[in-house]
Amino acid sequence: LRRNALRSVEVIGLGLSDVAGAFEIRVDGARSTLQTSWYRDRCLPAEVVLVEPLDAIAEARAIDRIRLWKLDVEGHELKALRGARSLLLQHRIDAVLVECRRADLHELTAFLGSVSYRLYVLASRGLVPLADSPPTPEIFNAVA
Repeated sequence: LRRNALRSVEVIGLGLSDVAGAFEIRVDGARSTLQTSWYRDRCLPAEVVLVEPLDAIAEARAIDRIRLWKLDVEGHELKALRGARSLLLQHRIDAVLVECRRADLHELTAFLGSVSYRLYVLASRGLVPLADSPPTPEIFNAVA
């Protein structure tokens, strides 16, 4: 942050979820995750991460608008989105770049639809509604 002179950026040492609490994640270098099944039969160190809903963080810090929310939380995306329900309903988040898993896509699109957001994928012709896009890989990024 200092190197890029980003003085208006605050690093908040919390994870995001739908309720406040704590989660234990497994730490494997740059790949740390709640998805303990990814590390089956491996003994990895654990770390406790405190989590809060984004709605609560925005309220506590008087954040009125979020221009872009980059969301990649290794399978916890839907819970993080649910924790921002109020912000999303009020359209105080302009765009969400979210990592999607095909297995979670139905629930993810249903939730986003309930707060008036749609998923789009980046194609050669620009942003295309997910429903009109070619088949996606197992894990892919989409914009809401």
